[in-house]
Amino acid sequence: MTLIYGLTLIVCVSVIYAASVCEDHSTKACQRLAAIKPDMCQDNCTSSLCPRTCGCCPLKCFSCENVDHPSECNQTIQCGSMSMACIATQTVTTQLEKKYQLNCVDNTICTDLYGVVPNRTVPNVRREVDLFGGCCATDLCNKYDEPDKIPAPTAHAQHVHTNGNIHLSTHCHVIDTVVCQNLAENNGCHLPCVSTLCPTTCGKCSLTCYQCSAINSPGNCSSRVHCNSDEEVCIAVETHQFDFHGGYKLGCAPKETCNNLLTRGIDGICCDTNFCNGNYVPSTTVVPSTSTVYDNHLGMPTGCHPDLINGCPVGFSRERNSCYSIGRKWKTRTDAKNECLRNCSRLAIISSERENEDITHFLQRVSHLANAFSGVNEDYHYWIDAHRKHGGNSPWYWRSIDSSLTYSHWRNGSHYHQSHYVEHCASIGKGEWNHHSSHGYYWDHHSCDEKFAALCEFPLGNDP
Repeated sequence: MTLIYGLTLIVCVSVIYAASVCEDHSTKACQRLAAIKPDMCQDNCTSSLCPRTCGCCPLKCFSCENVDHPSECNQTIQCGSMSMACIATQTVTTQLEKKYQLNCVDNTICTDLYGVVPNRTVPNVRREVDLFGGCCATDLCNKYDEPDKIPAPTAHAQHVHTNGNIHLSTHCHVIDTVVCQNLAENNGCHLPCVSTLCPTTCGKCSLTCYQCSAINSPGNCSSRVHCNSDEEVCIAVETHQFDFHGGYKLGCAPKETCNNLLTRGIDGICCDTNFCNGNYVPSTTVVPSTSTVYDNHLGMPTGCHPDLINGCPVGFSRERNSCYSIGRKWKTRTDAKNECLRNCSRLAIISSERENEDITHFLQRVSHLANAFSGVNEDYHYWIDAHRKHGGNSPWYWRSIDSSLTYSHWRNGSHYHQSHYVEHCASIGKGEWNHHSSHGYYWDHHSCDEKFAALCEFPLGNDP
């Protein structure tokens, strides 16, 4: 039997490990780190995280007495010191039966039993005892499958203790995303070495966001900015200061400020990953022209092509043959109409009892969202397209399509609680008078200068 000794040179950190605690911080991370950073064991940061992978821990060996073959041994132990190796050796019992013992053993015993190699780079063996067996110097190496074939051992790593450190980049990036995710487990970021290798994962980097004061789309912003503190997030919000058209402002903002803006109904996003505000896709498509061109048949703006999901613009919900969306904040009737136009839609037109039921179902379903995002309570009203001209008892009509009402669902008393001379616009809402009504949402008329959220409609098909 030939025993082969090889030499492995490893640089370990000048830290004394107790046998009971000498383990890699994350076995998965260390195995991956060894593949992407071949010199990891020459650096005191990474070698301190991976002492076992770097050979800086006492070995783990199989440990059994008097087994018929090493392959039958399943019990393991950790050796008591760095000067011990794993051994598998044949013995003879008092009954003259051949058995095997597996355990940790001091290197001097291995020398007495199986000899040493003066020059460890040259294969050699000096047999002192005629027994099948051998010593080896890697974890759990003293178990094998074929009888009388001892695995070729290698010398235990020669440890060179040093306080030196390979230079680590100070730039704010992670050494490897998967490695850092594994290292960060079990409070790993509390270890200085982990936070150095994985500053972004451990939250040590200030957030980097796109920054533009006014741009037509968040995706077109290319300027970057580092946020000032851990309390700031990336933001992209709607603005109306860009060439007198709608646009977006991007940058950093305190988290509370960002959330407050969105709660007030401003279109946008708050996010907390690098450059996330450049990925925001607005829920509206701004009509590019300064004057709106209508499709008179449907009362819809022309030249407007929203992104569709299941036939509806992004942010709209489908009810039978129309898609609906509520405005993100209270506005006058004119401003509400313009908001719908920017969304490639119109104020809702209700031509039948079924459509009124559909809208009732939609508003009941999203009322809690309206309250959360724009402060609109379900007891308030939403602007619809119905309108009448100034003066007297002028008839109501659908303004976008210039068509008389063929169906209505006015709340009882809605025509009497205020002078109809100043109320020329209409809304739909549950209202305090019909809280327990089984007939859903009713219409009411108001001054066009009152402020409610818009009820926008994107009709499907050719019927207005």
